[in-house]
Amino acid sequence: MKYIPEINYNADDKVWSGQEPPAYFAKDLSVGEVIFHEMQRHLKLIAQISASENTVLTREELLLNSMRVANYLRNMKLEQSDVIGLIARNTTHITAVAYGCFFNAMAFHSLNINFEQEKIEHLFNMTKPKIIFCDGDEYEKVKAATKELNVPIVTMRNHKDGSIGIEEVLKTPVDQFFQPARPELGSKQNLVILCSSGTTGNPKAVTMPNNPADTKIFPFVTTVDVLYSPSTLDWVTGLLVTITSGIRSATRIISDKPFNPSDLLRLIKKYKVTFLMQAPPHMALMINCPEFNEDYLSSILYCIYTGAGCSLEVQQKFRQRLSPQSLFVFSYSFTEFCGVGSINLHFDQKPGSVGRLAGGYKLKILNDQRETLGPNQVGEICLHSGKYWAGYYGNPEESRKLRDSNLWYHTGDLGYVDDDGFLYIVDRKKDMLKYSGLMYYPHEIENVISQMPEVSEVCVFGVVINNEDAAAAAVVRKIGTQLEPQDVIDFVAKNVQAKHKHLNGGVFVLDDLKRTNNGKTDRRATKTYCLDKVVNNVRMKYLPEISYNADEKIWSGKEQPAYFSADLSVGQVIFHEMQRHPKLVAQISDTENTVLTREELLLNSKRVAIYLRNLDLEQSDIVGIIARNTTHIFAVAYGCFFNGMAFHSLNIIYEQETIEKLFDITKPKIIFCDGDEYEKVKEATKHLNLKIVTMRNHKDGSISIDEVLATPVDPFFLPASLEQGVNQTLAVLCSSGTTGTPKAVTVPNANVVKNILPLVTISDVLYVHSTLDWMTGLFAAITTGVQSCLRIISDEPFNPSDILRLIKKYKVTFLGQVPPHMAQMINSPEFDSDYLSSLKFYFYGGTGCSLEVQERIRRCLPPNCVFAFGYAFTELCGGGTGNFHFDQKTGSVGRLLDGVKMKILNEQNEPLGPHEVGEICLYTGRFWAGYYGNPEETRKLRDRNLWYHTGDLGYVDDDGFLFIVDRKKDMLKYNVIMYYPHEIEKVISQMPEVSEVCVFGKPNTLYGDEAAAAIVRKTGVQLDPQDVINFVAKHLQPKHMQLNGGVFIIDSLKYTSNGKTDRRATKAYCLGQR
Repeated sequence: MKYIPEINYNADDKVWSGQEPPAYFAKDLSVGEVIFHEMQRHLKLIAQISASENTVLTREELLLNSMRVANYLRNMKLEQSDVIGLIARNTTHITAVAYGCFFNAMAFHSLNINFEQEKIEHLFNMTKPKIIFCDGDEYEKVKAATKELNVPIVTMRNHKDGSIGIEEVLKTPVDQFFQPARPELGSKQNLVILCSSGTTGNPKAVTMPNNPADTKIFPFVTTVDVLYSPSTLDWVTGLLVTITSGIRSATRIISDKPFNPSDLLRLIKKYKVTFLMQAPPHMALMINCPEFNEDYLSSILYCIYTGAGCSLEVQQKFRQRLSPQSLFVFSYSFTEFCGVGSINLHFDQKPGSVGRLAGGYKLKILNDQRETLGPNQVGEICLHSGKYWAGYYGNPEESRKLRDSNLWYHTGDLGYVDDDGFLYIVDRKKDMLKYSGLMYYPHEIENVISQMPEVSEVCVFGVVINNEDAAAAAVVRKIGTQLEPQDVIDFVAKNVQAKHKHLNGGVFVLDDLKRTNNGKTDRRATKTYCLDKVVNNVRMKYLPEISYNADEKIWSGKEQPAYFSADLSVGQVIFHEMQRHPKLVAQISDTENTVLTREELLLNSKRVAIYLRNLDLEQSDIVGIIARNTTHIFAVAYGCFFNGMAFHSLNIIYEQETIEKLFDITKPKIIFCDGDEYEKVKEATKHLNLKIVTMRNHKDGSISIDEVLATPVDPFFLPASLEQGVNQTLAVLCSSGTTGTPKAVTVPNANVVKNILPLVTISDVLYVHSTLDWMTGLFAAITTGVQSCLRIISDEPFNPSDILRLIKKYKVTFLGQVPPHMAQMINSPEFDSDYLSSLKFYFYGGTGCSLEVQERIRRCLPPNCVFAFGYAFTELCGGGTGNFHFDQKTGSVGRLLDGVKMKILNEQNEPLGPHEVGEICLYTGRFWAGYYGNPEETRKLRDRNLWYHTGDLGYVDDDGFLFIVDRKKDMLKYNVIMYYPHEIEKVISQMPEVSEVCVFGKPNTLYGDEAAAAIVRKTGVQLDPQDVINFVAKHLQPKHMQLNGGVFIIDSLKYTSNGKTDRRATKAYCLGQR
């Protein structure tokens, strides 16, 4: 068989050489000149279609826009040596910006949109761009990163105040005699500056010359081809497709949405894409997509993949879905090479190879002594392009490390060339490991693990044990499969004889590997993640990270990076995430025996949204909710989110008077409630004259939820953008009511998605008993929508036996509870480790929890289960602290979460240091609209400097862990000596007969607050009041803490609607009895 491209091998020099292809365009033409003239040749052809922005540009329109950009830059008096900055998605006009730079022979420096502000500042400080084109989504961080450069910023979408809209640039007049500029330095002039992949550290600024060879790429592409690549202009692949589209006059499909395998497959089918270029990690995601098994790839003629290693299984599965005539091409290169190094046009004959040398390049393989090796010998791959390369911008030292004095690139990749001249990549030179004195490479083990049918992706790395590199593997499961770490360890042991290659460092099952911004597997970052987050199980190193300012006496939680754009609403994020995994099961109702896929839940949510839109409601209108966790209640919540309408959710146990008072504040236009509460809701809101939709047990006069779900859906439905931005109210909940009648608490859209539970993944099963009037219920609903996990629901009242059976039945992995429910669970006959064995995460909070309850539950959980006590309150609109170190910091509510600050104040409002008890004050820096219609109460809680005064007393230890002492208002005084109820409660809770306890003060005209205790006995035990009095007397010496007010044995404590112990109501009940 004749293999292509043609190459030859010099056996004396041991050097392989590719044949230089003939030039089609004049060698002295720049890339910009070629594109300019080719665009003029086919003016009426479609140049570009944006699948996400629904725009179509002919080549004539794209050429005109490109000239306008070029003229705009010329009018700024920029020179060819000046640099243009880019940080942008594939929006409609980004290609015009690139071509405009090409036409002016000005290099652009393109950065990835995910770069942090610090990295942007570092990179742009090297190249010092004179103007930057970016999306409005990144405007603020780009502006902050480049404030020293003082440059104009043009936004491509989501325009911000202070930016120049791209539309303004495109108004620039065009000279009818416009011509592209000839590069002053010829082919040595920079065409673009990209960034290295960052696999070996911080990205470097990589120059790419204006080389005529770039016009030779993909000669097989014609005017009838349709191109697609998800890569943006900071990737070489994105640059190559942009150039190819301009030179070959092909139609390019673009999208400014994040990569989604389902969306890509539908896009390929819709636009009949013929040329697909992508990175291997995207391929791995596609083959695990439900749509991949359908005929979505039939139009593909050329499938090119590059930029990272790719398992043979992924390649073979992808190849099987392509037509036999399709070219399935694996290529090898790196950003600094400024071209395609090798290309495999013979996958069926040479699977696993990255092919033969491309146009005119040379290759040699070196051993550790820098001696050249022959065929089938493994060594470092070195390439020679013969092209000019200016090196890393402003970094000659790093340039010399990569390219030697003879202009050979030392790639750092290990590989060999077979007898037919095909190159095979073995591994990174720096990734070589040694165990038991024997060398091995990660890829050897990765090749074995990738054969497991349950494995989607794998990354092997070394864990240092006794100064040796023990092999460890990070594995990504295929969707819908079960895989335990031991399964992988056993598989390797069975299939690899060499013991030094066994997984002696363990296995970590992850949801995704860590990647560089260019999509490559980041072995170092994956290793760091596994060792920091999984091996330590968030216990050995105290988390979250915090800092303490000893001068100001303020603790600060480390700000966590956002995954989603800060400009997106909760509704927009949930909408797009629901679309990503339509076939996954979203929700199972244990009580109503219903199952909804994410596709069905999304459809129902859109129906609710359209129903509300048909009522002509505005975003400022409120939707009322009083409902249990029934099958369709989350479609109601999501429908409100999609419309940008806030819902006001009340607890079902509220009396008619409380309902009337609360809804009189927010004045909802429609109410969704259960038929069980219909009559009291109808009576409480009769003066509001509104519609009432019932979720279950439908009543005459109500609208059934089934009628709402019959609403037709617009196929082009999209969630609404928020009129007031992300500070717009998402929901109105109710305060706990521990200090009186509940208040209407606003919760903004801003930061809510960022504060959801990042530990939850697509494979988790979540159960939270809370309804939508609890902050935990709201966050559980949002977590399910965003993290694509399965949620189990029940519309029955809390029953500990039922919950334990439910956990076991559905193999619940994530459980969120309030302490009173925990106390009831440990007294249930079913309470044992067998019922909790599936749990990976157990979060609890909302009120105090006795140490005995916590310890008994902890003992029944799997050792690796995260058992976390959290502290927050509804008004904080997110988590305040979390204790992920129960075993080391028992009794603490943990450390500060994402960006939250804390100080402890004494009664003179002076800040206190570690171990000093005072009022806990928290600061989030986030917008909060306050209590709905109640600015006076808002000011009482949050001062003018935006600090929340919680009313809780506590202290912080030397490690930054917060301990709650009591409520400030609960402080008691007996015989002039102060004490706190929790001090006595901690003693009483040690009694084996006691299930729950609440201590309060009983007024005494002579001595003040006599301590009294309300006690709930454990089921089946005997306990007399005098037993409790005697126990306290034995264990507490101070007389002012004796139970001088007596003991009350009752069946249950009194709680607020949010599940917190209501000390005031319990006290009133006990004293009323007596």
